[in-house]
Amino acid sequence: MTEHTGQKWQQDKMQELIRFLDEQKQTISEYDDALTRRLVENVYVETATSFRVKFKSGTEVEV
Repeated sequence: MTEHTGQKWQQDKMQELIRFLDEQKQTISEYDDALTRRLVENVYVETATSFRVKFKSGTEVEV
């Protein structure tokens, strides 16, 4: 996969994630297993007090 193709794929996945969240009819106020499985690719435990979430869009967030 070329760098451009990789960037395009990540942009497409991010737009898909944004559309999906925008389509939700109610505020997400509690854990939803189906939603988590649709959005999250992996969770990496970094230390006892921090972890990193990798979304299926390719975006990673440290918590």
